[in-house]
Amino acid sequence: MSLRAPVSVVVAAYNAEETLDSCLEALASQHDWRVGDDFEVIVVDDGSTDKTAELAEKHPVRLIRLNENQGRVVARETGVAAATHERVLIVDARVIVDHGLLKAQDAIEGRCLMAGDFGERELMTSSTFASRMERVFLLLRNTYYAGGYPQHVDVLEIDAKNFSRSPKGLGCARIEKSLFLKLQPEEKGKHVNDDSKLLWALVQEHSIPLKRCLALKVRYLQRTSGHSLRSWLVGRGVLFADFVFPRNVMVQALFLASWLAILAFPFLMILQPRILLVFLGAIVAGLLALGVWISKRPFDVPLLLVSLPEIGLTFWWGLSKGVWLRFCRRWRAENAPSHPQG
Repeated sequence: MSLRAPVSVVVAAYNAEETLDSCLEALASQHDWRVGDDFEVIVVDDGSTDKTAELAEKHPVRLIRLNENQGRVVARETGVAAATHERVLIVDARVIVDHGLLKAQDAIEGRCLMAGDFGERELMTSSTFASRMERVFLLLRNTYYAGGYPQHVDVLEIDAKNFSRSPKGLGCARIEKSLFLKLQPEEKGKHVNDDSKLLWALVQEHSIPLKRCLALKVRYLQRTSGHSLRSWLVGRGVLFADFVFPRNVMVQALFLASWLAILAFPFLMILQPRILLVFLGAIVAGLLALGVWISKRPFDVPLLLVSLPEIGLTFWWGLSKGVWLRFCRRWRAENAPSHPQG
C-alpha cells in the first residue's frame, strides 16, 4: 500500500519554451496523482527572455519569477526553499517524466533517489534514432561510464568509491528539502557545478548513498544541433572545469598539453612543416581509433568521425573558459581587501 507522501516538484527553467510544455504536461498527467492534492509543481523562471513564464502560466503550477538570470543553483534553491513539502522532486525542464513516476518514487525508500531509466537501453539496441547527436552522446556516455550506462541493475547505489564512474545528476531526483538546502554550495554563480558538488557532499561528508533506480523512468530531450547544442557543450565544459578539473591530474595534464600543441602550431608550420604533417596525421589516426573504440555498430564509426571534432572542440573551449573563470574567482578571493571589524 502506497504511503502517498506528498511531493513538491521543482522545475528550474531558463529560456525553456522549446520543452517546458511537454515537461509540465507529463507532470500533470501522473497516474492516480492529482496536482494540488497529492503534489504541487513549482516553476522557477530564471530570468528568461523567451515565453517560458507565459507557457508555465498555462499549467497548474506555482510560478516564481527571478528578475534576472542567476543560474541553475540559485533557481533550484529558490524553488526548493518555497516548497510546501519535505519531499522534493527536482525535474529538469528538458525531462519528460513517465506517467507512473510519482507513484513509483513513492514506493522507494531513500533520502536521495535519481531516475535510472532514460530509455537508453532501447536506444542502444535500436537501429533508428531521432538524430545523429542523440546516438553519439549515448555512445560517449556508455564509454565514459565504462559500460555502466545504460544501467543494468534495478538500483545502483553510488557512494564515494564509485562516484566518479557512475552516471548521476539532478535532472530528475527526489531529495529531502532540508537536506538539499543544507548541502547548497557556498558559491552561487552561473558557472558552479551544483549537481556534482551537492551529490559529492552527500556521499563524502554525510555518507548518504545515492540510489539510481530503474523504476524511475524519464526521457531526456537531448539538444541536437545549432546554437542550443554549442551553448550547452560550452556550459558542460565550464561545469567540468569547476568540479572534475581541479580533482583530476590526468585531465589537467591533457589540457595543458592541448594548449602547448596549439601554441606550437604556427612555429611548426613555418620551421618544421614535416613534423606538422606527422602531428596532423597522428590526430587523424587517433580520431579514427577513438571512433572505432566508442562505436557499437559499423554505422557508428562515420557518425562519430563527423561529430567528435565539433563536440570535442566546443567542449574544450568551454573547459578553457571554465578554467579561466575559476582562476579569476580564486584571484579575486585571494586579493580581496580585508575589512577589519570594529
